[in-house]
This record gives sequence, C-alpha cells and structure tokens, in this order.
Amino acid sequence: MIRWFGAAATFLLVGLVVWMGIDLIWHGLAGFYAGYLFEAPHDLGRQGGIGPMLVSTAIVVSCATLLASLFSLPAAISYTELPASSWVHRLLHAVFDIGVGIPRIVWGLFGGVLFGGVLGFGFSLITGIFTLACLLAPILTTGFIAGLEAVDPSLREECDALGIPRWVALWTQIIPAARPALIASLALAVGRGCGDAAALLFTVGVTSEFPSSLWDPAATLAVHVFHLLVTVPGGQNAAYTAAAVLFGITFLIQVGIVGINRTDREGL
Repeated sequence: MIRWFGAAATFLLVGLVVWMGIDLIWHGLAGFYAGYLFEAPHDLGRQGGIGPMLVSTAIVVSCATLLASLFSLPAAISYTELPASSWVHRLLHAVFDIGVGIPRIVWGLFGGVLFGGVLGFGFSLITGIFTLACLLAPILTTGFIAGLEAVDPSLREECDALGIPRWVALWTQIIPAARPALIASLALAVGRGCGDAAALLFTVGVTSEFPSSLWDPAATLAVHVFHLLVTVPGGQNAAYTAAAVLFGITFLIQVGIVGINRTDREGL
C-alpha cells in the first residue's frame, strides 16, 4: 500500500512539473525571437530581450555559490567529525536548521540593511552576491553534511585500520565517495539561487542595463519576472517568456547534474 501511495505521489509531482513546463513554453514562445537571450529589454521590459538579466544571474549565482561553498564544506566536515553527543554538535545542528528555515525575504532585508546600508554597497551585484551567499550557506552545509554522513562507515574504519591520518582520509577517500551527494547539493543551491527573487529584490535592484562592474545595480532573471508581473501593466506575456527561459535553465542544470552523478556511479 505504501509503495502505491509513493508511486502515485511521484507521478503526481512529475505531472505537475511537466504541466508547468508545457504551460510556460506554450505561453512564452510567442515572445521568443532570435536575439532574445542577448538583447536588452525596453518599454519597461514589455519588449526586447533578457541579456542583462542572464549576465547578472550568472554573476550573482556563481559567485554566491562559490562563497557559500568555501564556508559550507569546511563547516560540514567539522560537524561530521565532532562527537554526536557534544554540545557543540547540537548547537551547530540547531544553527544550521534555523538558517535553512529563515524566509528568503528576511535574508533580503538583512542583506539590504547590512551590505547595502551599513557597509555602503547600495543596490549592486556585490550586495546581492553576499546576501545570496548567506542564504545558500545553511542549505549547502546541511546538504554536505547529509552527503558526508551517508558514506559507508566501513570506509572510515578501513582508513583507521591502515593508519591513514583522519584529514588525509577525508580528502582522499571520504569526500570523493560523497561526491555525488555534494554535487547534488550544489545543484540545489544553484537552482535556488537562479529562482530567488525575494532575497535579491532588495539588494541587487531592478534595472534593464548590462552591469559594467560588481558595484552596479542589476536585475536577475527571477527579479525581472517578478517586476514584470507586479509593477508593469501589460507585462504578463513578457514575464511568461522570461519565466520559460528560467525554467529551461534550471531544468538543464538538474539534467546535467543527474548525468554527472550517473557517470560517477558507473566509474565506482
């Protein structure tokens, strides 16, 4: 019985995703044309392309994911090496859970006040990068922890029996064994970053120009879609086209990650 419920839930979820994709493509194709991915928008975004938004999204998401990873991977390694009964282990677990549960709009307000106001970065790519990195860090950390803890405990025992130092075993055995799960966590973070509008609306800004530096205001693709739907009269059709591109980007990222993980498993 449980298996049937699980299969039904899976088919329902897949069906909803397929339905959403078809709906976006059906309504969005009308606004797609040669050069749409490279030209700047005009007429408040109702006409033109999404070139600046794609550039801004690539810069913000890639830099934020890199910054978050530089914190999250060491944090996850340290967490998994701590005794489960220690108070530090329990404290870190609570902190990570709270960080994941904080609403994105709160992260946006926090980043806008701290990086945009207190530090004086204003509406800029750098403000969005730091804010999104703060949002993604707890998500990446919990994902990395799950991946490291899923590694077969016998691998650690074998390394200990051979007298391999703990940190050498981590970098040469444990982390490579957890690589599929680590890559999946990165894919989740990239998808979350590409689709996030709440945290970036108050930090990156809304503009139709190509950014010339990290200190310039910009607009990511998700923010552009939100702007068209909420503040631009008659912007629904343009929003559908931009949303269809955003859906396609995140879909291709997930397909690519599945292919990488399959290659890793076949090579083991």
